[in-house]
Amino acid sequence: MEKELDFKLILDEEDFGITKTKPIPKPFKKDQIVEVIMKCKGRYPNEILAAAMQRSITIINYNKFRANEKVKVKITGDKHNIFFAKVV
Repeated sequence: MEKELDFKLILDEEDFGITKTKPIPKPFKKDQIVEVIMKCKGRYPNEILAAAMQRSITIINYNKFRANEKVKVKITGDKHNIFFAKVV
């Protein structure tokens, strides 16, 4: 059908100009305690977005948001360099 229509039906990385690169290093490890700066409220209730070492950290089960305040958290997990944490 591709030859009949002169149109590519199955697309791959080359069609979008995607190139493989090395992953960004992960500066935190699970159960590590880190001091972060709270930036804004998250999408869900009791969720706050924070930053440390140029990474985004999602603080869960915490509702005392105060912008630009420092707080210590324990890293509970990560996915694609977005880290999840709980306040210590």
